[in-house]
Amino acid sequence: MRILLTNDDGIDARGLAIAERAARAITDDVWVVAPLHEQSGVHRAVSLLNPLRIRRADERRFAVQGTPADCVIVAFQHVLADHPPDLVVSGINRGPNIGDDVLYSGTTAAAIEGAIHGARAIAWSQAITGADVKYWSSAEHLAEPMLRRLIELRWPGDTYLNVNFPDVPPSEFRGLRCVKPGGRWNTLMTLKHGTDGRGIPYHWLALTLDPIEFPPDTDMSELARGFATLSPIQFRRCPEDALASLAGAFDTKPFVV
Repeated sequence: MRILLTNDDGIDARGLAIAERAARAITDDVWVVAPLHEQSGVHRAVSLLNPLRIRRADERRFAVQGTPADCVIVAFQHVLADHPPDLVVSGINRGPNIGDDVLYSGTTAAAIEGAIHGARAIAWSQAITGADVKYWSSAEHLAEPMLRRLIELRWPGDTYLNVNFPDVPPSEFRGLRCVKPGGRWNTLMTLKHGTDGRGIPYHWLALTLDPIEFPPDTDMSELARGFATLSPIQFRRCPEDALASLAGAFDTKPFVV
């Protein structure tokens, strides 16, 4: 099995190193194509207006001056063009990707791009306590057996698996729950205002966690209880009921110019 690893935290991120060790315990055909710098929150942005500069960090490790989606495209169409990967693993992200966060995350975007290119794809994220991860040891302990188990599975081509690890020590890990994604788990993004050293105003997007009660049986509630969560997420969505309703409206009253 050929495995491609990427992320949105950058090629030097600790979570990526954990994922790389887990993958190398399973196969020696492991490649890393990851952003040169952190790209959190860019989701599926691609660099259409800037060149993609690639730096070879090792024989099978490449840093791309671009987004997570750029990295996957570079891997499939350049670095591994002769033998594309069977599996794309994105992460392990520093911070959870649960609920509506998957719509912003560069971690999940890389998984989507991998699936679009025909590989099975997994997004891995690590919950945090406060501003940072307290227990990377759980991810260290769980990553390899989790990856071995997921490799045994099959899932639809328009779906990626979204996994989140709780920020608890291995002794307090309660198991894995397969659950649906929740909704929005933090307040809406707010703008913080300030003035730089030259007296020029700036505005900075900020996220302030909202102490809400998480919806039961979702990735949000189960992660908070100390479980790892697994959610299959389909990215080519077109609700059949909405499609039928719209088609019916235009059938009864055609749109003519």
